[in-house]
Amino acid sequence: PRRVRMPGWAPGKEERDLLDAARKVTDQLHSGGFQALIAGGWVRDRLLREARRGHPPDPSVPSAPLALGDIDIATDASPEQVKGCFPRVVAMPKQVSLVLEDGCKLEVTTFRGPDPHCPASDALLRDFTVNALFYDLRTDEVIDFVGGLRDIDRKVLRLSGGAQDRLVEDPVRILRAVRLSASLGFAIAPATLAAMRDLSASVAAVPVERVLGEVVKMSQSNATWAAAMHILADLPELRKQVFPTDAHGRRSGSVGGDDGQGDFLAAAAASARMAESGTEGRDFGTGVAGARIAALLPPASPLESYERLCDHLRMAKQQRAAALVMAQLRHMEAARTVDILDVVRFYADGSDEVVDFCLCCHASALPSPAAAPPFLDRHAQLRRRLGPAVRRQVEGRRVVGSARLAGEAGMQPGPWLGRMLEEAERISADTGIDDEDRVLELLKESKVWEDCTQRKG
Repeated sequence: PRRVRMPGWAPGKEERDLLDAARKVTDQLHSGGFQALIAGGWVRDRLLREARRGHPPDPSVPSAPLALGDIDIATDASPEQVKGCFPRVVAMPKQVSLVLEDGCKLEVTTFRGPDPHCPASDALLRDFTVNALFYDLRTDEVIDFVGGLRDIDRKVLRLSGGAQDRLVEDPVRILRAVRLSASLGFAIAPATLAAMRDLSASVAAVPVERVLGEVVKMSQSNATWAAAMHILADLPELRKQVFPTDAHGRRSGSVGGDDGQGDFLAAAAASARMAESGTEGRDFGTGVAGARIAALLPPASPLESYERLCDHLRMAKQQRAAALVMAQLRHMEAARTVDILDVVRFYADGSDEVVDFCLCCHASALPSPAAAPPFLDRHAQLRRRLGPAVRRQVEGRRVVGSARLAGEAGMQPGPWLGRMLEEAERISADTGIDDEDRVLELLKESKVWEDCTQRKG
């Protein structure tokens, strides 16, 4: 194997505490006569951070968060032997044990492969060469059996061992390759990309929760999403497996038989513009993943297409809500006339982060970049003016109470009273008046009051 010294660094307190806990775990395993090495993403990202230190940021590379708050340990001890070394161990699937040490949780995995005492056979079975590096805390050396150090230097993402074998073992690695290439700014090695193309259809067998998990992780930043969408735009079979199609093989909401490549390229371009401009200094992470995914649909897609997409990916409640907020904005902006209450509901139905993202995403996708600032300014003014109405919508309050309105109108609860309550909210939002008495006066002067009170009987 190739061995190199880990570059020196001054870890922050959180990372230092984690390293201290990892050292105690590896020392305890060594004292039991076992091998113990730090493995995986932490080694990769520690090397990447040190390589970037002292160099100006490369605007072409996403500034992805590095996985330095998570340390995994590989050992030749079996799960039973690991359990015998520590007082607090939680058994997990696939030869993994969770060791609790000094308030830290560290995954300890038994070496895989034909030789359970050989880290080299384990490295060959890991997903990517850059994830198959080991770090020996005793010697302060990085150990490389598969060329991961070379690939980090060359910024290449390559499957470890046989590319086809790694993807057959776990097809979700196809999506992970897209995500890591995008987040690290690494090119996918030709043989790896070829295997991804050949085996894209196998993603259909992956539980959709794992598929969505990888897509959500692609949403960690504007730049990462842009890079991931560029890669997916060139992988039609993978797009087909991840995102739903109709009976004619078209993506939901797509037009003219388009397989969706244009939608992905448009999403990539919009996210790249957001990353370049900083969207008023704002980046967006995984909290807006549902809205990012919804933005892949053509803007004219009906609401059913958004709902079908959410159902297909089995989005969690918050992700689904974010996707439908994006749908609301698109339909609102496409309409010739807009009900002020639809605007209120749009601002109220998503978190501030989701609403901000939807507005910035829509602005970035406008045909003319010059149209973006006026669009964002218009919505900033509207949000300020409609603030009280939005707060009422979020809190489930009304500007005029239903009991009082029923008494004033002399009518029982029902659809006509509901229509009048809604009109009171519309009047308040339109005029900016929040006083119940004044809104009630204006309501009594409206055509809605006349129509509803005539029908109360």
